[in-house]
Amino acid sequence: MSEHGTITNSGATANPNGILPIYVYADTVHRRQPFDIVPLLFEGANTIHIRNAAAAAYGIVEKGYGKLYHHILRVLNKLEKSGVCHKQKGIMFLGGWDTPIYFWRLTIAATNLIRQVQISNPQEKAQIGSETKAKQPDKWYWARFPKRTNPLRIDACKLLRNTRCREHLWMWQRESRSSPIRPELQHIIACVKKPYDRYIREINSKAIVLCPYSQRQSPDKSNLKLLEYKTRFNSKSRQLANLDTYDNAWNESKKYYNHAVFLTLTTAPGMHENVWIANRHFAVAWNRYMSLLTKRNKAAAKTAGTYDPKKSYRPKYICIYEFQKNMMLHCHAILFGIDRIANDIQISRDWEQCGQGKITKQIPLIRTVDDKWEWARGKPADAKDGESPEKYLRKYLNKAVYDHKDFEMYWAINKKFMSKSRNLAPFGHPDAPAQIPKKEKQHTEPIDYIKDDDGIVKPVYRERIPEPPKTQRDPEWAYLGTISGGVFPRWLETMFDARSRPASISSGAPLPVAKNKHKPYHIGFVPASAIITEENLPPQLITNLIPAEPDRTEYDRQLAEETRFMEEKRARLKQRSG
Repeated sequence: MSEHGTITNSGATANPNGILPIYVYADTVHRRQPFDIVPLLFEGANTIHIRNAAAAAYGIVEKGYGKLYHHILRVLNKLEKSGVCHKQKGIMFLGGWDTPIYFWRLTIAATNLIRQVQISNPQEKAQIGSETKAKQPDKWYWARFPKRTNPLRIDACKLLRNTRCREHLWMWQRESRSSPIRPELQHIIACVKKPYDRYIREINSKAIVLCPYSQRQSPDKSNLKLLEYKTRFNSKSRQLANLDTYDNAWNESKKYYNHAVFLTLTTAPGMHENVWIANRHFAVAWNRYMSLLTKRNKAAAKTAGTYDPKKSYRPKYICIYEFQKNMMLHCHAILFGIDRIANDIQISRDWEQCGQGKITKQIPLIRTVDDKWEWARGKPADAKDGESPEKYLRKYLNKAVYDHKDFEMYWAINKKFMSKSRNLAPFGHPDAPAQIPKKEKQHTEPIDYIKDDDGIVKPVYRERIPEPPKTQRDPEWAYLGTISGGVFPRWLETMFDARSRPASISSGAPLPVAKNKHKPYHIGFVPASAIITEENLPPQLITNLIPAEPDRTEYDRQLAEETRFMEEKRARLKQRSG
């Protein structure tokens, strides 16, 4: 810092309120000696004390105080503009006998600057010009519970979070791979399945209420439409769409790649605190591992002299996720365009450094002349003779789609059945990258040349054709809410003003039940293409029915059983520890 008009430290400590201790080099006054006014401020922040001290230190008369005062004020104003301090009016605890004074409070930027001088290698950068501390990124965002979700899923998430892995690692230890899992884990899986079954029953009894978009402010009961409440757990069409996506990805891979690697990555329970964190961290570890492979591919391309900055070196993949019997997530992935990642020891070490597990396995693949993928060397132990990698990997997806295996874990962790690179989607598919057409320049060549008033020749272009304005069409239907069991909620019934309708409507025909080859609709549902009119509007849809209280007998019995089981478990643990 320069000697002229600066703020320096004289050894005193700042007060708890964060008021800036003012240490001024009054180098514009006579002898250019440092003049410390902090003791004077603590003794009494009034102009009389400061004037007398300045006169005694510099041998100046009363009129010399104004020059010193304005010099200090200019320095502090400059510091305020730079974001180091903040100016406020008042006396605070310093007192004052004649007039109030200004005081300058340190900002976060000033404290960061002080720390940067004291610490040569700070962990956080100074936020210059910021009065408040910058928002730090949430490093554990993936471990947070979802904010907008069903309360039943929150209960399942809490149960998985309370299942400790490191502390109770013995629950994941088995005598052999073929031996069954421990009863404690079986009980936890059963407890997770209970809220999932309740969730399925709940969404199967729900319907979505729609009305014409033009009537969204004052909906009419005669134009309502009810749709089934579908999710990926109760919609067969969405589940089968995963198989179509899987097949399309394999077909696209045959167009561009000749080599691939089959890779299996697992989760180690001992590396994580609980089951929730172990499974939620899998996506973080997968992204880290893919970034590591991307970095190595770039380094190899630079070494070979074939590096292209416009090219993506991230491997294209197809990944199928599966939950083991011990609730740990693992994946089977196909990485295209790679004939060998590394040796098995290096892959295991890399996956462990990503923070997920240790057990890994890779098998190379090759595309034959007739566009079929085959095992290059060896195959998995459970693969049948003549079974291609595509069919072998597909059976893991069939377990989830057809057998509904471990659906409760996919639901609780909110994990996809499969994932893939977007480049492996066929052109025109919703998952394919958007193809942005290039806008052609209109009339870039001049049609004539003219001279202006100054004699300068300028080209003349044809007028540009303006683009047509984009018209925004209103949707056909508007969302009103959901009903459960054919009963409108109270707020939705108030919108319809059901009590003011004619009495003849209350004696309408019963609601038709649509049947299909899978299952009939629940009471209160109509097909998606049907519209409810006054003729078929059922009485239960225009009356304010209150659902009956649920029977808590079974719930209380299960709760007592779980409590007894946990008490016995604690007793066994206490007996083992001695």
